[in-house]
Parts: sequence; C-alpha cells; structure tokens
Amino acid sequence: MNTKIEKKLIVLSVFGALGFAIAGIILGRMLDSQMIIFDGLYSFISLGLSMLSLWAMGKVSKKERIKLSLLGRQKIMEVDTAVVLIKYSVILIIVAGSLLGAVTALFDGGRNTSLNYALLYSIISTIVCYGVYVILRNPSKKKNSPLLRAEAHQWLMDTWASLGVLVGFALGFILSLIPATSFLVPYMDPFMVVIVSLYFIRIPIKEIRKTYIQIQNG
Repeated sequence: MNTKIEKKLIVLSVFGALGFAIAGIILGRMLDSQMIIFDGLYSFISLGLSMLSLWAMGKVSKKERIKLSLLGRQKIMEVDTAVVLIKYSVILIIVAGSLLGAVTALFDGGRNTSLNYALLYSIISTIVCYGVYVILRNPSKKKNSPLLRAEAHQWLMDTWASLGVLVGFALGFILSLIPATSFLVPYMDPFMVVIVSLYFIRIPIKEIRKTYIQIQNG
C-alpha cells in the first residue's frame, strides 16, 4: 500500500482518538459513568498507539529492523511487527485493568449514572467509531497492512464499547421506569464494562499470539 495513503489514514485515526479521548473522559467524570470513562481512556490509549504507528511509518519505509526483548529473549524484527505487538500488549493491560475495576464496582453497589446524556453520547460515539472503522478496514484488506489492521481493530473495539454503552444504558433507562427493577440501575454501568472487557480481551490475545508465531517463524 502507498505509504502516504497509509499515513493519512493513521492521522485520521489520531484525530478521531483525540476527540473521543477528551469527550469520553470529561463526560464520564461528569456523568459518573465507568463505561464512558473506559471508552474515553481506550481512545486516549489509542491516540498514543496511533502516534507510535506514525513514527513506525518512517522506519518501515526505510526497511529498518529493531531489537525487542520477548519473553526474556532478544528478537530482531520489522518495526511494524514490533509496533503491532506493543499496541496489543498495551490494550490487553488496559482492558484487564478495566475489568478488575468493574468487578470491584459491582461488589461495591454499582454507580449512579445520568442515563439521558449517556444515551446521547453512546449513539453519537457508536456511529462515528463504526464510520472510522469502515474507512480503515477497506484499505487494510486490499493490501496486507499490519499497522492499518491494528488501527482498524482499535476502532472496531471502540465501536463495540460504544454499542455496549448504548444497549446497556437503554436497558437501564427502561429498568428505571419500573419500580420493581429500579434497584438494578446502578449495576448497569459496571456490568457493561465487564461484558465489553470480556469481549475485548480476546482480540489482543489473538493478535499477540499470531504476531508471536510470525516472529518465531521469521
């Protein structure tokens, strides 16, 4: 794939991640929503990882290789392979930490979240995230591009997170209208984080395993 086109798409991913990171963290704090904070935090991490991809673009064009410590052993690998491995490792750590925090919140009685604004945020977030994912997905499929594939996966995971917020808060809103089930509403936010985290965690594990096999065979 043309490196310039690939770089422009990653720049798009950078600005998109920046916007959602700011919106998610600020609104998550205001609405006391762990799920929205998780969404914003993931976008913030995506921003840093996308910047790492931009740095890698120049190295890839020069066919540079780097040395990386992998399970206690030094491995020489292509820069884009190393970046993909680092990106998914960071995502795995973030998801695992969010899962632990959500489980703790469930045992602490949940969280009281403003459902109306959370629903609006989740609708906008789901639409925009999926749009960026589609833009990145098609070029990465036409010609194998590990960096673009990793970027597309980041946005796909963010889409599922936003969709989880939408479905969960919609359900929470319905439950709040029924006196017999209103006590469940504070548990919806951390419960969504648990569900989305369990879905998320399989993607970085799968990609890390695939990249590790490629490195071993290389």
